[in-house]
Amino acid sequence: MGLHSSPAYGLMDKVAKILLLVNLLNHRRFVTLDEITATCKISHRTAYRYINTISAAHIPVYYDKSVCGYRLLSEGAFSVGKISSDDAIMIAVALRLLAKKINGFYGEEIELLTQRLFSSQNFPLEELWETFENRADLELEKGDFSDLITNLIIHMAVLNSKRLHISLADDADEIKSMEIEDPSLCFKDEWRLSGKKVEYNRAIPISKIKKASIS
Repeated sequence: MGLHSSPAYGLMDKVAKILLLVNLLNHRRFVTLDEITATCKISHRTAYRYINTISAAHIPVYYDKSVCGYRLLSEGAFSVGKISSDDAIMIAVALRLLAKKINGFYGEEIELLTQRLFSSQNFPLEELWETFENRADLELEKGDFSDLITNLIIHMAVLNSKRLHISLADDADEIKSMEIEDPSLCFKDEWRLSGKKVEYNRAIPISKIKKASIS
């Protein structure tokens, strides 16, 4: 069986075309059936099937007779650009992990998905990701991406002056939460996080932070 005829390749190709269809619907006022088949290089029958797949995934697509085309409902419409910055980072890490677990022939598709994710964000995630790529490979060997995700979220918040919500372990290893405005990083024995609302104006070791999210 050739690579392009394998079930895995067929599934990846289907996913890529469904994502392309969602992207069309999201960025255009409406899309005709002929535009779908031409852009996605699929038959009319397959186009109908993919539209049903999208609808089943609770993405609100409907046929508008007035324009003879398909639209997304404006309220609750799916958009890659509406993915939160935290989620974008976790998806990027997951894609990196996926790229390491499949054969190299899928590398191009994974790279395109990652680029699409990065380009949808309103901050330069691709620049931050380049800084952490080597670390991502090391974390993969450990089998735990928690610290990598935490560091990426913290660095992104610092670069973009975003408020952070963190969960950290104190000296007694009890977990507590904290909001930090205008976060910044400093190095003293190890990398530490500081900001306006850090208790006692003490910088927090990043190693103590178990989870970070942008408020």
